[in-house]
Amino acid sequence: MKITIKSILKENVNNKEEEAYQRFLKGVAKRIKPPYIKNMMAYDVPELDWHEVFDEIFGVGVYVYTWNDKYQVIDNINNNVLYEEDAQLYVGNEPLSVDWTIYEYNSKHCPLDWTYEKKSNNRFIKRELDDSGKTIYWEDEEGVKLDKRNEQSLNESYLQTHIKYLKGVAQRMKHPFMKELNSYGVDKSDWELVLSYKLGTNVSIQVREDTMEVSDRVHKVTLYDEYVSPYNDRFWSSAYYDEDGRQIYGIDSNGVVMDRTIEPPYYRD
Repeated sequence: MKITIKSILKENVNNKEEEAYQRFLKGVAKRIKPPYIKNMMAYDVPELDWHEVFDEIFGVGVYVYTWNDKYQVIDNINNNVLYEEDAQLYVGNEPLSVDWTIYEYNSKHCPLDWTYEKKSNNRFIKRELDDSGKTIYWEDEEGVKLDKRNEQSLNESYLQTHIKYLKGVAQRMKHPFMKELNSYGVDKSDWELVLSYKLGTNVSIQVREDTMEVSDRVHKVTLYDEYVSPYNDRFWSSAYYDEDGRQIYGIDSNGVVMDRTIEPPYYRD
């Protein structure tokens, strides 16, 4: 390929423009206050670049998820919701106030549960959790409502060992998950955490005597379900989704159901 002075100059101009734009986004992140998205719109920040501004604000990689009339800023590691903001609504030509909520996650024991919540109406909640997820401290704008921290004798070394064990189970276990969890002797109170580690997202579970359903807390989709028939036959299925919430892969106890990662997409008859 022929390299000319003109192409070099053009590349330098493009690089300088990109550097200037990145400085602009960082400047926006430093200046704006909640409601963040409403204020980013005032700065004409394109929606595709909102996540870059939020990366600067929260100090972690995030993505922005939109559903109904609400925006959510979600971290890329734990899929924890860091920020929520309502879309701008109007009565006639008059804009309504925009509600928002900020969340922080500082619990060593329950990294998927928020420990601080601040709302646009100046209400807030601070809480601390023990290693079983029970609230041992609660404070809001009216003062401290609960403080059982001195009643707790948390054994940090035990907790670290326990979390390490649960992560190990998550790495080792295979389908069917409910059967594996029982075979490893994992307490049902820990199933949600193990499956969150296993599936790489914040999940909720519904367990009955012979069924289990695992759902993504953020995207509200079913990731896994398992069923044991009266004849002790066990059926399970797993679904995997892309960032847009579109299913790209499915597998069950009979094999692959569909695979959109290959061309053309595969679907089992």
